[in-house]
Amino acid sequence: MPEDEEVDLTNLTFDPKEDTRKEAEAPLEIKHGYNFSVYSSDAKKVSLVGDFNNWIDNRTPMEKNKNSVWSVTIPLKKGVYSYKFSIDGVWVIDNKNTEVVKDRTGDRRSVINVKKEPKYYAEAFYFGLKDASTPVIDRGGVRFTYKNKFAKSVSISGTFNNWEKDQFYLKKNQHGVWVGYVQMQKGEYYYKFNVDGLWKYDINNPLKANDGQGDFKSVLKIDRDIEDRAGKPIVINYEIKRFTFYSKDLPSKYSISVVGSFNNWRTNINIMTDNDFNKEWFTTVRLKNGKYFYKFYLSGKEFFDPINKRREKDPNDKKANYFDIKLPNEKRNVKFSYKSPSAKSVYLVGDFNNWNPEADRMEKDQYGLWYIVKKLKPKKYGYQYIVDRKWILDPVNPFTVYDNSGAANSFFEVK
Repeated sequence: MPEDEEVDLTNLTFDPKEDTRKEAEAPLEIKHGYNFSVYSSDAKKVSLVGDFNNWIDNRTPMEKNKNSVWSVTIPLKKGVYSYKFSIDGVWVIDNKNTEVVKDRTGDRRSVINVKKEPKYYAEAFYFGLKDASTPVIDRGGVRFTYKNKFAKSVSISGTFNNWEKDQFYLKKNQHGVWVGYVQMQKGEYYYKFNVDGLWKYDINNPLKANDGQGDFKSVLKIDRDIEDRAGKPIVINYEIKRFTFYSKDLPSKYSISVVGSFNNWRTNINIMTDNDFNKEWFTTVRLKNGKYFYKFYLSGKEFFDPINKRREKDPNDKKANYFDIKLPNEKRNVKFSYKSPSAKSVYLVGDFNNWNPEADRMEKDQYGLWYIVKKLKPKKYGYQYIVDRKWILDPVNPFTVYDNSGAANSFFEVK
């Protein structure tokens, strides 16, 4: 994996002046990015969550001044971003910012419109972390951190990926902290960091075991399932219906609802968003056998899905688009999933498609999870993912099988 471009740290250093504000303010554009602030005298931990860090808590922690104003400055590229503050785990909107939209659940979120490209930019993920820590489990998966401002590359590997050192690379922020997320299931794992080719155990994690080579390997125990995560292939009793709408003229900050017979035509249930700012709004809905009617909804008006030409009147004499869901009889619906919000493309290959690298392109849902549903007969299968043209084993499936050439593949059985 090529190394990231070196960041000019001199241009990304925060203004050293002490923050003496007594009140929070709406987001401010300053020399090195945008400053977000919120007042809370009782909070023990406050962080910024939003489109710029995949809505993962604790990735962008904020610091408190002597007047209980919490703040953080992050660089942002040109675009429209929605965000909230996480105050001791409770998410709230920015009451100093009057720009507000509704999110996919009908709840409100604050909005900031960055109208020009920054002179200097570094990825906002983990921007505020100043020290490494023991692994942290949150909605994004497991966050691993390693501090070494002089290292050229750091990766994480262990029993969760067959000790493949070139699969999960960490990124370095301006404080010299390397950070990365790995999707993992409930279980117990061994792991190490690979720092410029040398194996290092996690000095911040007190749990370790002898590695049999005169050193230690760190131990990670996950005792709960992680939300919004990838999982091993599973048999599901529903279809994943994907709704999409494209408009080059509609601002990305707008939300479009899918209203239909599956949600009682309610406008605040299934909300489509342009998360990638590519002018394509989408959402996914889980549905069982049946015939469904629907339309799109924006600014008080319903309109037809321009892609779906199937239209007729529903049982209430309302003309709408429609589609049918029919689950397979002899086969099973098997869902494959891989978590990577930053990936450009993910394909599924395996025994079921003759290992054709272009046969099964996976879709990305509104949470950054790539997925595909295959209709498969009860049988044993080997498979892999192709992530941005790189073949990899399923990082959350510990079961592997070897083919005739001696190469390892991920393995599962449909029963």
